[in-house]
Formats: sequence, C-alpha cells, structure tokens
Amino acid sequence: VTEPVSYQNQSFEDPEPEATYVKVVGLAELDGFEQPYSPGQLGHVATSRDEESQAASAWMGIVRKELAELDERLSRHLLRLQQQNERVLEVVVQSLEGKVAEVMSKQPMTEWRLSELTASLKGLQEQMELQ
Repeated sequence: VTEPVSYQNQSFEDPEPEATYVKVVGLAELDGFEQPYSPGQLGHVATSRDEESQAASAWMGIVRKELAELDERLSRHLLRLQQQNERVLEVVVQSLEGKVAEVMSKQPMTEWRLSELTASLKGLQEQMELQ
C-alpha cells in the first residue's frame, strides 16, 4: 500500500510505483514522517522487529555520520574564527604598543617643558608681586 508522504505540510507523491513506505523506528519519532523505501535501498523491506531494528540502525548510522561530518565542519570553522580573532588581536595590540612607546618617548621632553613653564610662572608671579 503506497500513500503520499507528508512532511512539514508538503505532500510528496510516490516516486516509483514499486516503492514501499516503511516507518523507520527512531527517525519516525524524531521527524514524525515515514521514509520512502525502495527495495534494494537498505537490502529489503522491513517486516519484522529485527528487520525494522536493522533498518533503523542503518538510518541512525547515516545520521551519525552526517552529524560527525557537521561537527567536523563546525570545528574547522571555529578554528578559523579563533585564528582570525588572534590575528586581529595581534594587529590591535601592536598598534597600541606603538602608540604607548611613542608617548613614553615624548615623556622626558614633556616633563622638561613642564618644569620650564613652572619656573616661568614662578618668575612672573614674583614680578607681579614686586610691582
């Protein structure tokens, strides 16, 4: 008995007349739909609990493999983002270190000018007091 399969409010007609729809244990509970199953796809149509379990194990193996591949892709992407973050941080730190070094190199001159201005100010105050 073949019937159209409904998944997320989309109806799919039977892709081939000899295809049989099998409720795959495990995935059916996860996704709430039946998987199209063609003879030879996983070996044979599941008719007993053992065969259903084997079919479910095969599907779960596929799902595990896809999840492992997704995990690997996400890990590589995360590694690239971390490396990019480190490069950006290095550039920012180098820029700040350069600015700090420049300010520190100007500090003795700034202190000398400040002491000169302080002396000039004291001299002007003394002249004003004398007048």
